[in-house]
Amino acid sequence: MGILEEIEQYEYHCPSCNENLHAKEGIEFLTKNSEDKMMSIFLDPGIGKYDFRFDYSHNFKQGEKVDFFCPHCEKSLQSSKHTDYVEILMVVSEAVKFEVLFSRVFGVKRTYIVMVDYVEKHGEENSLDFDELFEI
Repeated sequence: MGILEEIEQYEYHCPSCNENLHAKEGIEFLTKNSEDKMMSIFLDPGIGKYDFRFDYSHNFKQGEKVDFFCPHCEKSLQSSKHTDYVEILMVVSEAVKFEVLFSRVFGVKRTYIVMVDYVEKHGEENSLDFDELFEI
């Protein structure tokens, strides 16, 4: 169990406009698939959970890189440092915010919560280790 699983209340925000991404169905994103079709997708807000809801007429292919956008400002949420990841903010309180990275590769279940001196990892054990993402 990670340290943040003990925290019951947190929100996810866009790093560009700072709007809350929470919707009734889950954490809302606009996505674009390899066929350039845009649609909303709702991810489970639970840490380490990978359930999602979307219109099944929108196809994702195993291994494709899905583009994620803020549903409010429509800016790309692709991490500038780690291009295979989406970057959002986890807001625990007004003073406590963490960077959250999750894979934008369809089918890869990997999430990282980045704190000042600690990285919490969630997801598949056989995925790339976060330490390998940093240049030494």
